[in-house]
This record gives sequence, C-alpha cells and structure tokens, in this order.
Amino acid sequence: MHNILAKIIAQKRKDLIAEKRSNFKTVILKASDTAIIGELKFASPKDQNIGSPAVLLTQARNYETAGLTAISIITEKHFFKGNISFILQVKQIIKIPILFKDFIIDESQIYQAKAVGSDAILLITRIVEKATLQRFVLIAKKIGIEPVVELADDEDLEKALSSRVDIIAVNARDLDTFEVNVNKACQLLEKIP
Repeated sequence: MHNILAKIIAQKRKDLIAEKRSNFKTVILKASDTAIIGELKFASPKDQNIGSPAVLLTQARNYETAGLTAISIITEKHFFKGNISFILQVKQIIKIPILFKDFIIDESQIYQAKAVGSDAILLITRIVEKATLQRFVLIAKKIGIEPVVELADDEDLEKALSSRVDIIAVNARDLDTFEVNVNKACQLLEKIP
C-alpha cells in the first residue's frame, strides 16, 4: 500500500473507533446506574426565556464534566430558540453522544441530523402515523443514527412497539397542554417490555 493510502486508512480506522465510542445506544446501556441525558434548550412554548444560546458551549462542557451520559439539543427555532448549528458547535468540544431533538415530520430531517453529527434522533409517536414512524426508524438505523421513540399514552406505546425501536422514552408532559403527569408516565413505563 502506498504511503498516502496507508495514512488515509489509518485515519479512517481512528475515525471509526471514535464513532463507535460515541454510539448512543451503547453509551446508554453501559451507564452504571441510570443514564442521564442533559438537555440544552433556551425557550419553550410556555416560557420564552429559559436561557440564552450564548451559554451553549459552556453548558455542554459542564454537562460532560459532570458525568452526564449524553446531551439532548433542541433544534426547533420558532418555539424553542434552537438551531441545527448548535449540534455542529457542541460536537466540536465534547465526546459524549448528542440526541437531535426536533419535531421530525419528514425523512429529510433524519438525514440533516446525521449530516451535522447527531448520534441519535427523537421521534415523537404522536406526530406521525404508524407506517411513517416505522419508516423513520428503519431509515435512521440504516444510516447509523439511533432512533429514540417518545410516547405519552397507550396508543403511542402500540405505535412505538410496532416500529421495532430499541430505545423508548416516556414523556410525562402532554404536548397539547404542556401539563405534566408523572403518575401517568410511571404507569406507562411499566407497560414497556
């Protein structure tokens, strides 16, 4: 093998090791007790002033230093003051996995998440049909980004299980009213195989 090609292959091996090290599912499963995912968001529909994007990188470093398992970054810009560029910025300074959090309604968003270096994406069962959810999960797995399916009720659970996803998240917040019901969420958690 020529010297230049050998250097390219050696670098590719290093890159693949780094990519495998930050595999979202592996990191979550290897968490000692509980996997903790820190969230970076600066607004919500109920509170337009949670924080400032000026602290994005500082907060990401703080999360990693504190030993969090992963970081969730909300990229929706109108209601949450997010931006897809946040993932690119944070990916440059931390080694823990990043969960791309948005309202994914089109498969192009999955490819965007992968293109900016996300390790996982959040798929909300409530906002897509069952067949679409199944397709999104397959696309994500095929391109090497871990799908995390979020649910909030029994109907969502049936949809999530039909998608053959490996990671299911339960949201205690009703997305219509933003009311939180922890008891309902705990009851739903018990139903997940």
